Amino acid sequence: MTETDVLTGLHNRLTYEYAISELRKQAVLPQSLVLFSMDVNGLKNVNDTYGHSAGDEMIRDAADCIVQAVKDLGTCYRTGGDEFAVILTSLEADPEIICRQIDQRAAAVAQIRSHPFSISIGYCAAEGCRGDGIEDIKEQADKMMYRNKEHFYLSNGIDRRTQSEAFLALCENYIKVIQADLVTEQYKIIKMDAEEQTDIWFFSDSLGLWLRHFAERGMIAEKDRDVFTESTKPSHLGQFFKKEKSVFASTIPVESDRSTVV
Repeated sequence: MTETDVLTGLHNRLTYEYAISELRKQAVLPQSLVLFSMDVNGLKNVNDTYGHSAGDEMIRDAADCIVQAVKDLGTCYRTGGDEFAVILTSLEADPEIICRQIDQRAAAVAQIRSHPFSISIGYCAAEGCRGDGIEDIKEQADKMMYRNKEHFYLSNGIDRRTQSEAFLALCENYIKVIQADLVTEQYKIIKMDAEEQTDIWFFSDSLGLWLRHFAERGMIAEKDRDVFTESTKPSHLGQFFKKEKSVFASTIPVESDRSTVV
């Protein structure tokens, strides 16, 4: 069983969980123990904008910054896609100095990359921690990291709560839930405004006809019409549900400024 993360060469999540389980067994944790929780900022945006090779480079850069700052004072782990952890056990370790060194190295990397680069860091020391177990230390380290991450987003003009609220509003306006008998094609659209039950929105008592109208009247992008028409035939939906599926979702790309989701 491998103990090394292939991309970074750090210890992987399996070895991290094992180390935590060993610490969990200890009645009294060493006072020199410090746990770091770290998360690379903006990895998804880099993946989407520059490609996954740039994202992989970003992860390797983060690993290098962390390892160079920690040196032989502790053990470094990659615990997830953009997540890292460090367990320090050396009396010589100063977590504040390590944080500053990681920040400085990350700033230096950002100067030579084509995209922003930084790492949100949180840590908690056994000495002075509110609580007496490793889970308490992990929780405090995570909380500090998330506070720093939220500060990063807000300082860069990104309010993730607003994004979430906007997404929920979009869903509220444009998601339609259909109850349908795929044999008789009788159906009921649970969420549909009264004005939508008109010829303007191609409303029909036949499920197949109603869905087909979206393609025939130019509401579906031309390149997607054949796929949409085939995948929304009642016979196709019937086969889909026979495979013990309980939900069918089809996002319909349209030629206008209004998206439709069935």
